[in-house]
Amino acid sequence: VEGRVVAGWSRAFDDSAEAGDDFVQEIVDALKQRDALRHARDFENADAIRDELTADGIKINDRLKTFWLMRGVPESIAQDRSGGRSEEGAARGGARRGRASVPWVGLDTDATLAEHGIDGAMVMAALADRDAARANKDFHVADRIQNHLRSDLHLYMDDKERTWSTTPQVRRRDFGNSHSHRGGG
Repeated sequence: VEGRVVAGWSRAFDDSAEAGDDFVQEIVDALKQRDALRHARDFENADAIRDELTADGIKINDRLKTFWLMRGVPESIAQDRSGGRSEEGAARGGARRGRASVPWVGLDTDATLAEHGIDGAMVMAALADRDAARANKDFHVADRIQNHLRSDLHLYMDDKERTWSTTPQVRRRDFGNSHSHRGGG
């Protein structure tokens, strides 16, 4: 199942996390069910499935119909993304180094963001500005942006995994009794 397209969904071929074929198939089945719910416009239950997968440490890219289990973002996904920054943010940020070269990933659905009154593009631009401030060693500005995102917008950010969400993310080392997962990022 790993690296192959299954029912429209595929696991990122460079996902370094270990998981058994049965567990991967469970994920694919859940994503197929979520797709059917979305098609039926039952967004509440579709979002519940996504939230459950996210809570288990499974990341989803709906546009690419790809999922992954490893910490961080697989290179195949990162290369396909625009870097998670607006053109203005890229111009202000210049060259990025280290962890900042890995794009930020928002883990919430558009419906969840709308429910919380959060503009995802604004958050991505703010995170790009924060990355630029950190790269320029302007930690006062970087901290001010981080405090705004956390305190004013009530967002949770994981700098190591480069993810953000309206809910805290639980890092799990084990996905159940028969499934092994080790972070690879």
